[in-house]
Amino acid sequence: MVHPRHVSDVRHDGDLVVTVCDLAHEELGGLAAVHWSVPDPVPAGNPDSFDTALAELGRRVGLLAPRVADAS
Repeated sequence: MVHPRHVSDVRHDGDLVVTVCDLAHEELGGLAAVHWSVPDPVPAGNPDSFDTALAELGRRVGLLAPRVADAS
């Protein structure tokens, strides 16, 4: 079983940290290079809200990935 770990335990130099939670963004400060405010699907509690959040994250990753690859 995988357990949550603090970002400082898994982050490496050169990693791009993207937060999607306002609280995480505030806690990480300058460590998070990018923040995407994506609505939390938990309060709605239905599969559609999770599908919507996943689709939006997938769309944003699709837009970001080529830029990150070009920068390296």
